[in-house]
Formats: sequence, structure tokens, C-alpha cells
Amino acid sequence: MYWTDRAGNIYGPFDAQGDGYPDAGQVVKHYRKKQGYSARQFAKMIENVSVRWIYQMEQKNEVPDSMSRRRMIATLLNIPPFLLGLAAFHDIRQKEPVRAQTIHADIDMFTTMLPALWASFHAGVNPITLEGQVQAAIDRLAGSTDTQTLALLAKYYRLSSLLERDERNIQAALAHIEQAEKIACEIGDVQLRAVGLLTHGRILVEADNPQEARRFFAAIHDLIGESTSSLAGTTMIELAMAWSQLAQDREDARKIERLIDKVGDIAYSKLAEDESYTKLNPGLFHGYQALSYLQLGMHNSALDAIEEASILLPPEQTRREARIDIIQARLAFATGELYTCAACLEKAYTTSIQIRSLYNLHLIETLVSDIRQSKHASEKIIRETLARMKSHQLKA
Repeated sequence: MYWTDRAGNIYGPFDAQGDGYPDAGQVVKHYRKKQGYSARQFAKMIENVSVRWIYQMEQKNEVPDSMSRRRMIATLLNIPPFLLGLAAFHDIRQKEPVRAQTIHADIDMFTTMLPALWASFHAGVNPITLEGQVQAAIDRLAGSTDTQTLALLAKYYRLSSLLERDERNIQAALAHIEQAEKIACEIGDVQLRAVGLLTHGRILVEADNPQEARRFFAAIHDLIGESTSSLAGTTMIELAMAWSQLAQDREDARKIERLIDKVGDIAYSKLAEDESYTKLNPGLFHGYQALSYLQLGMHNSALDAIEEASILLPPEQTRREARIDIIQARLAFATGELYTCAACLEKAYTTSIQIRSLYNLHLIETLVSDIRQSKHASEKIIRETLARMKSHQLKA
């Protein structure tokens, strides 16, 4: 049967379930396929659930009873909330008192949804898909004076800034992270301030301003001191990557190496998640270590690090895996290993097209430009690889 909402929109067909609402399992399956997600991709988005859990939810109508879980699923798949029995949440034109009654439920939902959105981003879900969900959270949380709500709002602004960065919208990325930093200062949350500075510095590095980025990374040290947290480790490796672009002599290189050694101890320690979404796993550490060594001209050390990164990076982190492949391609180009360069370059390009990472594609374009201007441009393996890449371009 078909279903209508208050505005007269028609949905379905979905069977009716016992409580009079549409069969929630059928609804979830329909909208998952409409969004183009496989069961495996959707399981990664929700986090801590299996593909079998997704299939059982859809086929046996075992959608969670938890309203926060249902709201998260509705938001991730862009499901009209009333189709999942969330009637009190679906009409945004309701009067303000209803907002006051439902805001606490919304906070629970957006708190639950945030790690799922982060996991989706790293897994390679299209940033444009995530941007709508993140903006919906920002619109809903904005205007609050509650400290807990403002802290959550700052976290969503931070994620929004990284989505904008991945779309190469640098000015928008900076504007969003500045909003996060402003909120963190207003509520006096040192952790949020430090995380905001970290992301701000990252964006500046990627905007080709590593010198200014170093100032932001140094400010984090002033806030958190000699910490051994995941945030501290991530800050130090980001500093190493920025500093290695600016190193002028062997003394600078030695200082960067010592900094990287300190980060290694943190990356391999058993740290609990600090809710800042800065967790530094060993695979990611070695990837960033390889880039730092590459920029210092330490090719043998970079090669050792990139091999470790390839082994240790979690397989579900597709976006980061492509970044590692780009680093490996650049390293292979620097050392004249053209077959490795071509293989890693094409793999990174194919993945970045699939996940629509404009940031990764920008890095690839820069490397391709360097290759075309080099003595290796006429080599057969290079010509064939670049020709295949040209035939598989990103569609608007």
C-alpha cells in the first residue's frame, strides 16, 4: 500500500505493520538502495553492526525500537521520519514549544549519529551525502545556550569543515572550523579548542600555508601540555608533516625525527577513544611518517614507513588508504620505481573517483603534473597509466 504525509506526498508501496505504520524493514531497504549504499557500506556507517544485522533488520523488520537509533537511520538514509514512526519529529513547521519538548531527544540522536558520520567519512561515503546530514544537525542545534548542546554543535562544525576541505572549498572549511573554535572558547572547553586548532592547522597545510599551520599546532601544546593522548600524538605528527616542508638543514631534520619517535610511542599505546575523533592508529601514523620522511628526502626511511602503513591501516578506512597510495606513488616517483608509481597512482585515482574525494584528486593532479614534466613522462608504463586515468574522469 501507499502512504501520504501531511503535505500530501506519496511514498511506497510498503506493507503495514502491527502498529499501523509502514513496515520499517521495507522502508530502510528501499531508502538504502535509493541512496546507492550496499549493506556492507551501510553497516560501516552505523558502526559496530554487521552486514547480517542489516539484512535481518530489513528482511525481518527488526529495526531498533530505540528512537535515537531510528532517528539516526532516518537521517543517514534521508528517510521521511514519519515512515519510521517518528511522527513527532517529522513536521519541522510545528510551533516552538514542540522544539523545546523534542530537543533533548534530538541531542541524543545527534550524539549517537556523530561517530557514525565520522566512520562514514573515513569509509569513503560521498562528502556531499554527508554534508546534508551534518548541516541538518547544525541547523537543529544552533541557537541553544546549553553547554552540552553547544559542545555537540562545535563537533558538527568541525566535521563540516573537513567535508568542505575534502571538496576543496577551503574558505568554507576555514569558516566552519572558526565557528567551532569560537564555540569552544565561549563554553571554556579546552579539549574542543585544541581539536579546533588541530583541524584549522590541517586545513592551512592543505592550503599550502604550512608556516601558519605550525603556529596553530604550537598553540595546542600551550593548551594540553606534555600530554600522551591521541590528540597530542596527532598534533605532533601533523606538526612533523608541516615542518618537514620547511626544514632548512640537518638540525631541523633531527628535531623532526625525534618528534616522530615520540608519536610512535603514542600510536602503538592502548589509548581509549577521547571523543575528539583524533585517534591515531599505527597504520595512519606510519603513512604520515612516510610523508614527513619523503619531504625531508629520507627515501629509505620513507619506504620502510609506507610498507608498515600498507599493512597496518584498517581496511575500512578507504579515504585514508587512497591517501597512503598517493604518498607511495610520490615516493616511488622520487626513487624512479616507475611500475610501483604507476600502480599506486592508478589505484589511488580509481578509489578517489569512486568516493569523490576532490582533495585526493587534487594531490593526484599535482603528482601527475610533476610526472609530465619529468624525464619519465615518455616511459611506456607512465603513458599507458595516464591514458587509462584520463578515460576514467570524475563526472559532475
